[in-house]
Amino acid sequence: MGKSTPSTARCSAEPQGKPSVVMSPRDCPCKSVPVRVLFRRHHHRRPDMTGYPFPVTLLCACALLCAARKETMEAGERRPPNPAETGAPRPFKGPFLDEPKAPDAPLCLWYLRPAAEWSEALPVGNGRMGAMVYGGIENERLQFNEHTVWTGKPHSYAHPGAVKFLPEIRRLLQEGRAAEREAARLDPELKSPEAREKLKLAAQRQKEAEDLAGREFMSVPLRQMAFQPFGNLWLEFGATEAVKGYRRWLDLDAATAVTEYASGDTVFRREVFASYPDRLIVMRIAADKPGKVNATLRLDTPHRNAMSEARENRLFLRGQVQNDGIRFEAVADVRADGGKTEVEGAGLRVTGANAVTVRLAGATNFSNFRELKADPSARCDETLQNARQRSDDEIYRAHLADHRALFRRVSLDLGRTPAADAPTDVRIDAFRGGDDPHLAALTFQYGRYLLIGCSRPGGHPANLQGLWNELLNPPWDSKYTCNINTQMNYWPALPTNLAECNEPLFDAIDDLVVSGRETAREHYGARGWVVHHNFDLWRGSAPINASNHGIWVTGGAWLATHLWEQYLFNGDREFLEKRAYPPLKEASEFFLDYLFEDPL
Repeated sequence: MGKSTPSTARCSAEPQGKPSVVMSPRDCPCKSVPVRVLFRRHHHRRPDMTGYPFPVTLLCACALLCAARKETMEAGERRPPNPAETGAPRPFKGPFLDEPKAPDAPLCLWYLRPAAEWSEALPVGNGRMGAMVYGGIENERLQFNEHTVWTGKPHSYAHPGAVKFLPEIRRLLQEGRAAEREAARLDPELKSPEAREKLKLAAQRQKEAEDLAGREFMSVPLRQMAFQPFGNLWLEFGATEAVKGYRRWLDLDAATAVTEYASGDTVFRREVFASYPDRLIVMRIAADKPGKVNATLRLDTPHRNAMSEARENRLFLRGQVQNDGIRFEAVADVRADGGKTEVEGAGLRVTGANAVTVRLAGATNFSNFRELKADPSARCDETLQNARQRSDDEIYRAHLADHRALFRRVSLDLGRTPAADAPTDVRIDAFRGGDDPHLAALTFQYGRYLLIGCSRPGGHPANLQGLWNELLNPPWDSKYTCNINTQMNYWPALPTNLAECNEPLFDAIDDLVVSGRETAREHYGARGWVVHHNFDLWRGSAPINASNHGIWVTGGAWLATHLWEQYLFNGDREFLEKRAYPPLKEASEFFLDYLFEDPL
């Protein structure tokens, strides 16, 4: 396996209509976010994926979070990042002593150093909120997201009156095609002056069609909105001279990120998980000796219009992405076992505790893609109040039961060798030499883990980066690119027994039927519904970016095939009749009106 020629996969992480090319993962521009946690070296080594096989199992992970770190190819100057947007815990400058053994977790990603940048952090998610865990020593960062924190506001993207220009656009394109055919008839090699003149005419008509469409046929505004970061939970632990046995890992079976090390004669352990039943991100900090946990905690955000404060044992973060848009609130409930908790500025300082538990809730004013009427403060209060009567152990047990009910449906045993006990980055280095089949199985299960973490009933679909994003201006806006990327996110759902994870996609299709009807009517004078190659939280369905690639009408129909696939898997006639057939029928009606007989 390790000595085989690298197989290839088709990468679709190409904006602006460029044709896909077949490439190896070394060349693939998608470099998905949490996937790179698995397939990268740490800051003290350079990545080298040469020769790494790209099995179908990797698709599960790679498809989920396409284009996480590649610079956006869209036009426009990038804004310098806010320090709160890209900060990492301070690098630990002391020695790392006593290298530990692998964690007792057969399916885990594990490392011997803290994350030095965001793409090295470990992802947790519950379909609504997600966090990236760095595993710092003297301080820690949890960068978190919530699925409805986006730029923009409810808005119709359809271009009123666009349909009036459709006949002329089609005429120009047809004249260009006719000229190309005539050029080929005159000279199959297209070298004669007559053939070249016809090609020149064809290019002229193509440009005229593109210019007209660009003025009169495109989305209003021309671009869609972007998925946004929510905020950061920072923890300061104080100076440490040396650490022993440092390791951090992501236990896929428990959906828990763990950091563990010893300082002096005390072992410290931090656990982070995102609970779907309780809609919380939970962190527990503990020591094996009493009174040893000391930490200062605070919340911040890269959004400029925001404020944070501390009251009693809670941290608050409130803000808005833009005027008349998304308003958000996060509340961190901090509970110390022993010791003292006091307000210190906008933060909380805990001293002499045996353990500290943080329950983080987050919400926005998003009601649906047409309304912003919810109260984020009330939503956070309700979430924390519902969990108030439950102990930490009860919340964790409910989390494990919920996650494992999905995750444990599928196992994959390709064999395990001693190579599987090495840290994950070391395994990547050595994989091309063979003798580590378990790494392929781990990759397969990591893909399932990510889909469970970012796509659960009641939430929004997995976007280009799933549920994880730290940037205000993320690559391709971290939205939904439905000329293959969104579909790729969900290809693993049914074959790997995660049908429930399709629900957010189906809910989004229901929304797109509504917005897509308007686009079909305004742009094409057609019945049914249509979506072009992107949509966002506001369910934009009109052609975006540029006319030379944005007028691509099959995004909605392609998404609708996932409804048909669900029926093929479950054989549920009621699902077919009430949920799947109406969108499929209307998608077909659009094409019945859109298509015409080609006179050429």
